[in-house]
Amino acid sequence: MKISRREAIKTASLASAGVLLSRCGGDVPPRRPNVIYVMTDDQTIDQMSCYGSTLIKTPSMDRLAAEGVRFTRSYVTNSLCAPSRATVLTGCYSHVHGIRGNSEGQDIEVLDPNLPTFPVLLQQAGYRTAVVGKWHLPQEPVGFDYSCILPGQGLYVDPDFIENGVRKTYTGYATDLTTDFALEFLKTTSPDEPFLLVYQHKAPHRPFTPADRHAHLLADVEIPYPPSFDDDYATRPIAAEAEDMKFDIS
Repeated sequence: MKISRREAIKTASLASAGVLLSRCGGDVPPRRPNVIYVMTDDQTIDQMSCYGSTLIKTPSMDRLAAEGVRFTRSYVTNSLCAPSRATVLTGCYSHVHGIRGNSEGQDIEVLDPNLPTFPVLLQQAGYRTAVVGKWHLPQEPVGFDYSCILPGQGLYVDPDFIENGVRKTYTGYATDLTTDFALEFLKTTSPDEPFLLVYQHKAPHRPFTPADRHAHLLADVEIPYPPSFDDDYATRPIAAEAEDMKFDIS
């Protein structure tokens, strides 16, 4: 039987209305998605096989890339650690959220407390929230029901973690411990409770200290030197030679 365009639209409209009414009249609210945000530190695009690396194999990342969306044109306006983390939390540029560099000592810059962050917003919406791993911001984590973070850069071997404000020393490797904390949070979260897990690794940030089991993983692999390996920085401006660059706007 041939159906006219008008009849098809009418049928589709009635079906859509029925779905909406069934949702409005039901006692069970729609299930909210869980969120797991994964961050690695100083891992460039050429260190992932899903972006073409033939030297470094990243099968778990490859699977995420294959089943999701890859950014092929993504840009960072301030590539330092702390400013980037603050931008992820707030969605704002460095000059807005207040953290322009990896400041320490008397030069500490703090995240603008008046800016909302996505963990705070999700927590207010009823999510159980957690952050584990590297934090590297001057303030204590806000908007998290559970936090277990490295102090500053932290150590790779037998590191300290600050768990809900209490500093403890743990035996093991930072990557493994961070994973253990993340898994424990997931295990203790009710299946009926939406959650946010901010899962941030220290690796592969320098110093390049692998776990003992991986110490000789690439022993038989020839790793090519980058073009800049023998650069003596003779032509680099004096300002860029300083380890801690400052911006003076007057």
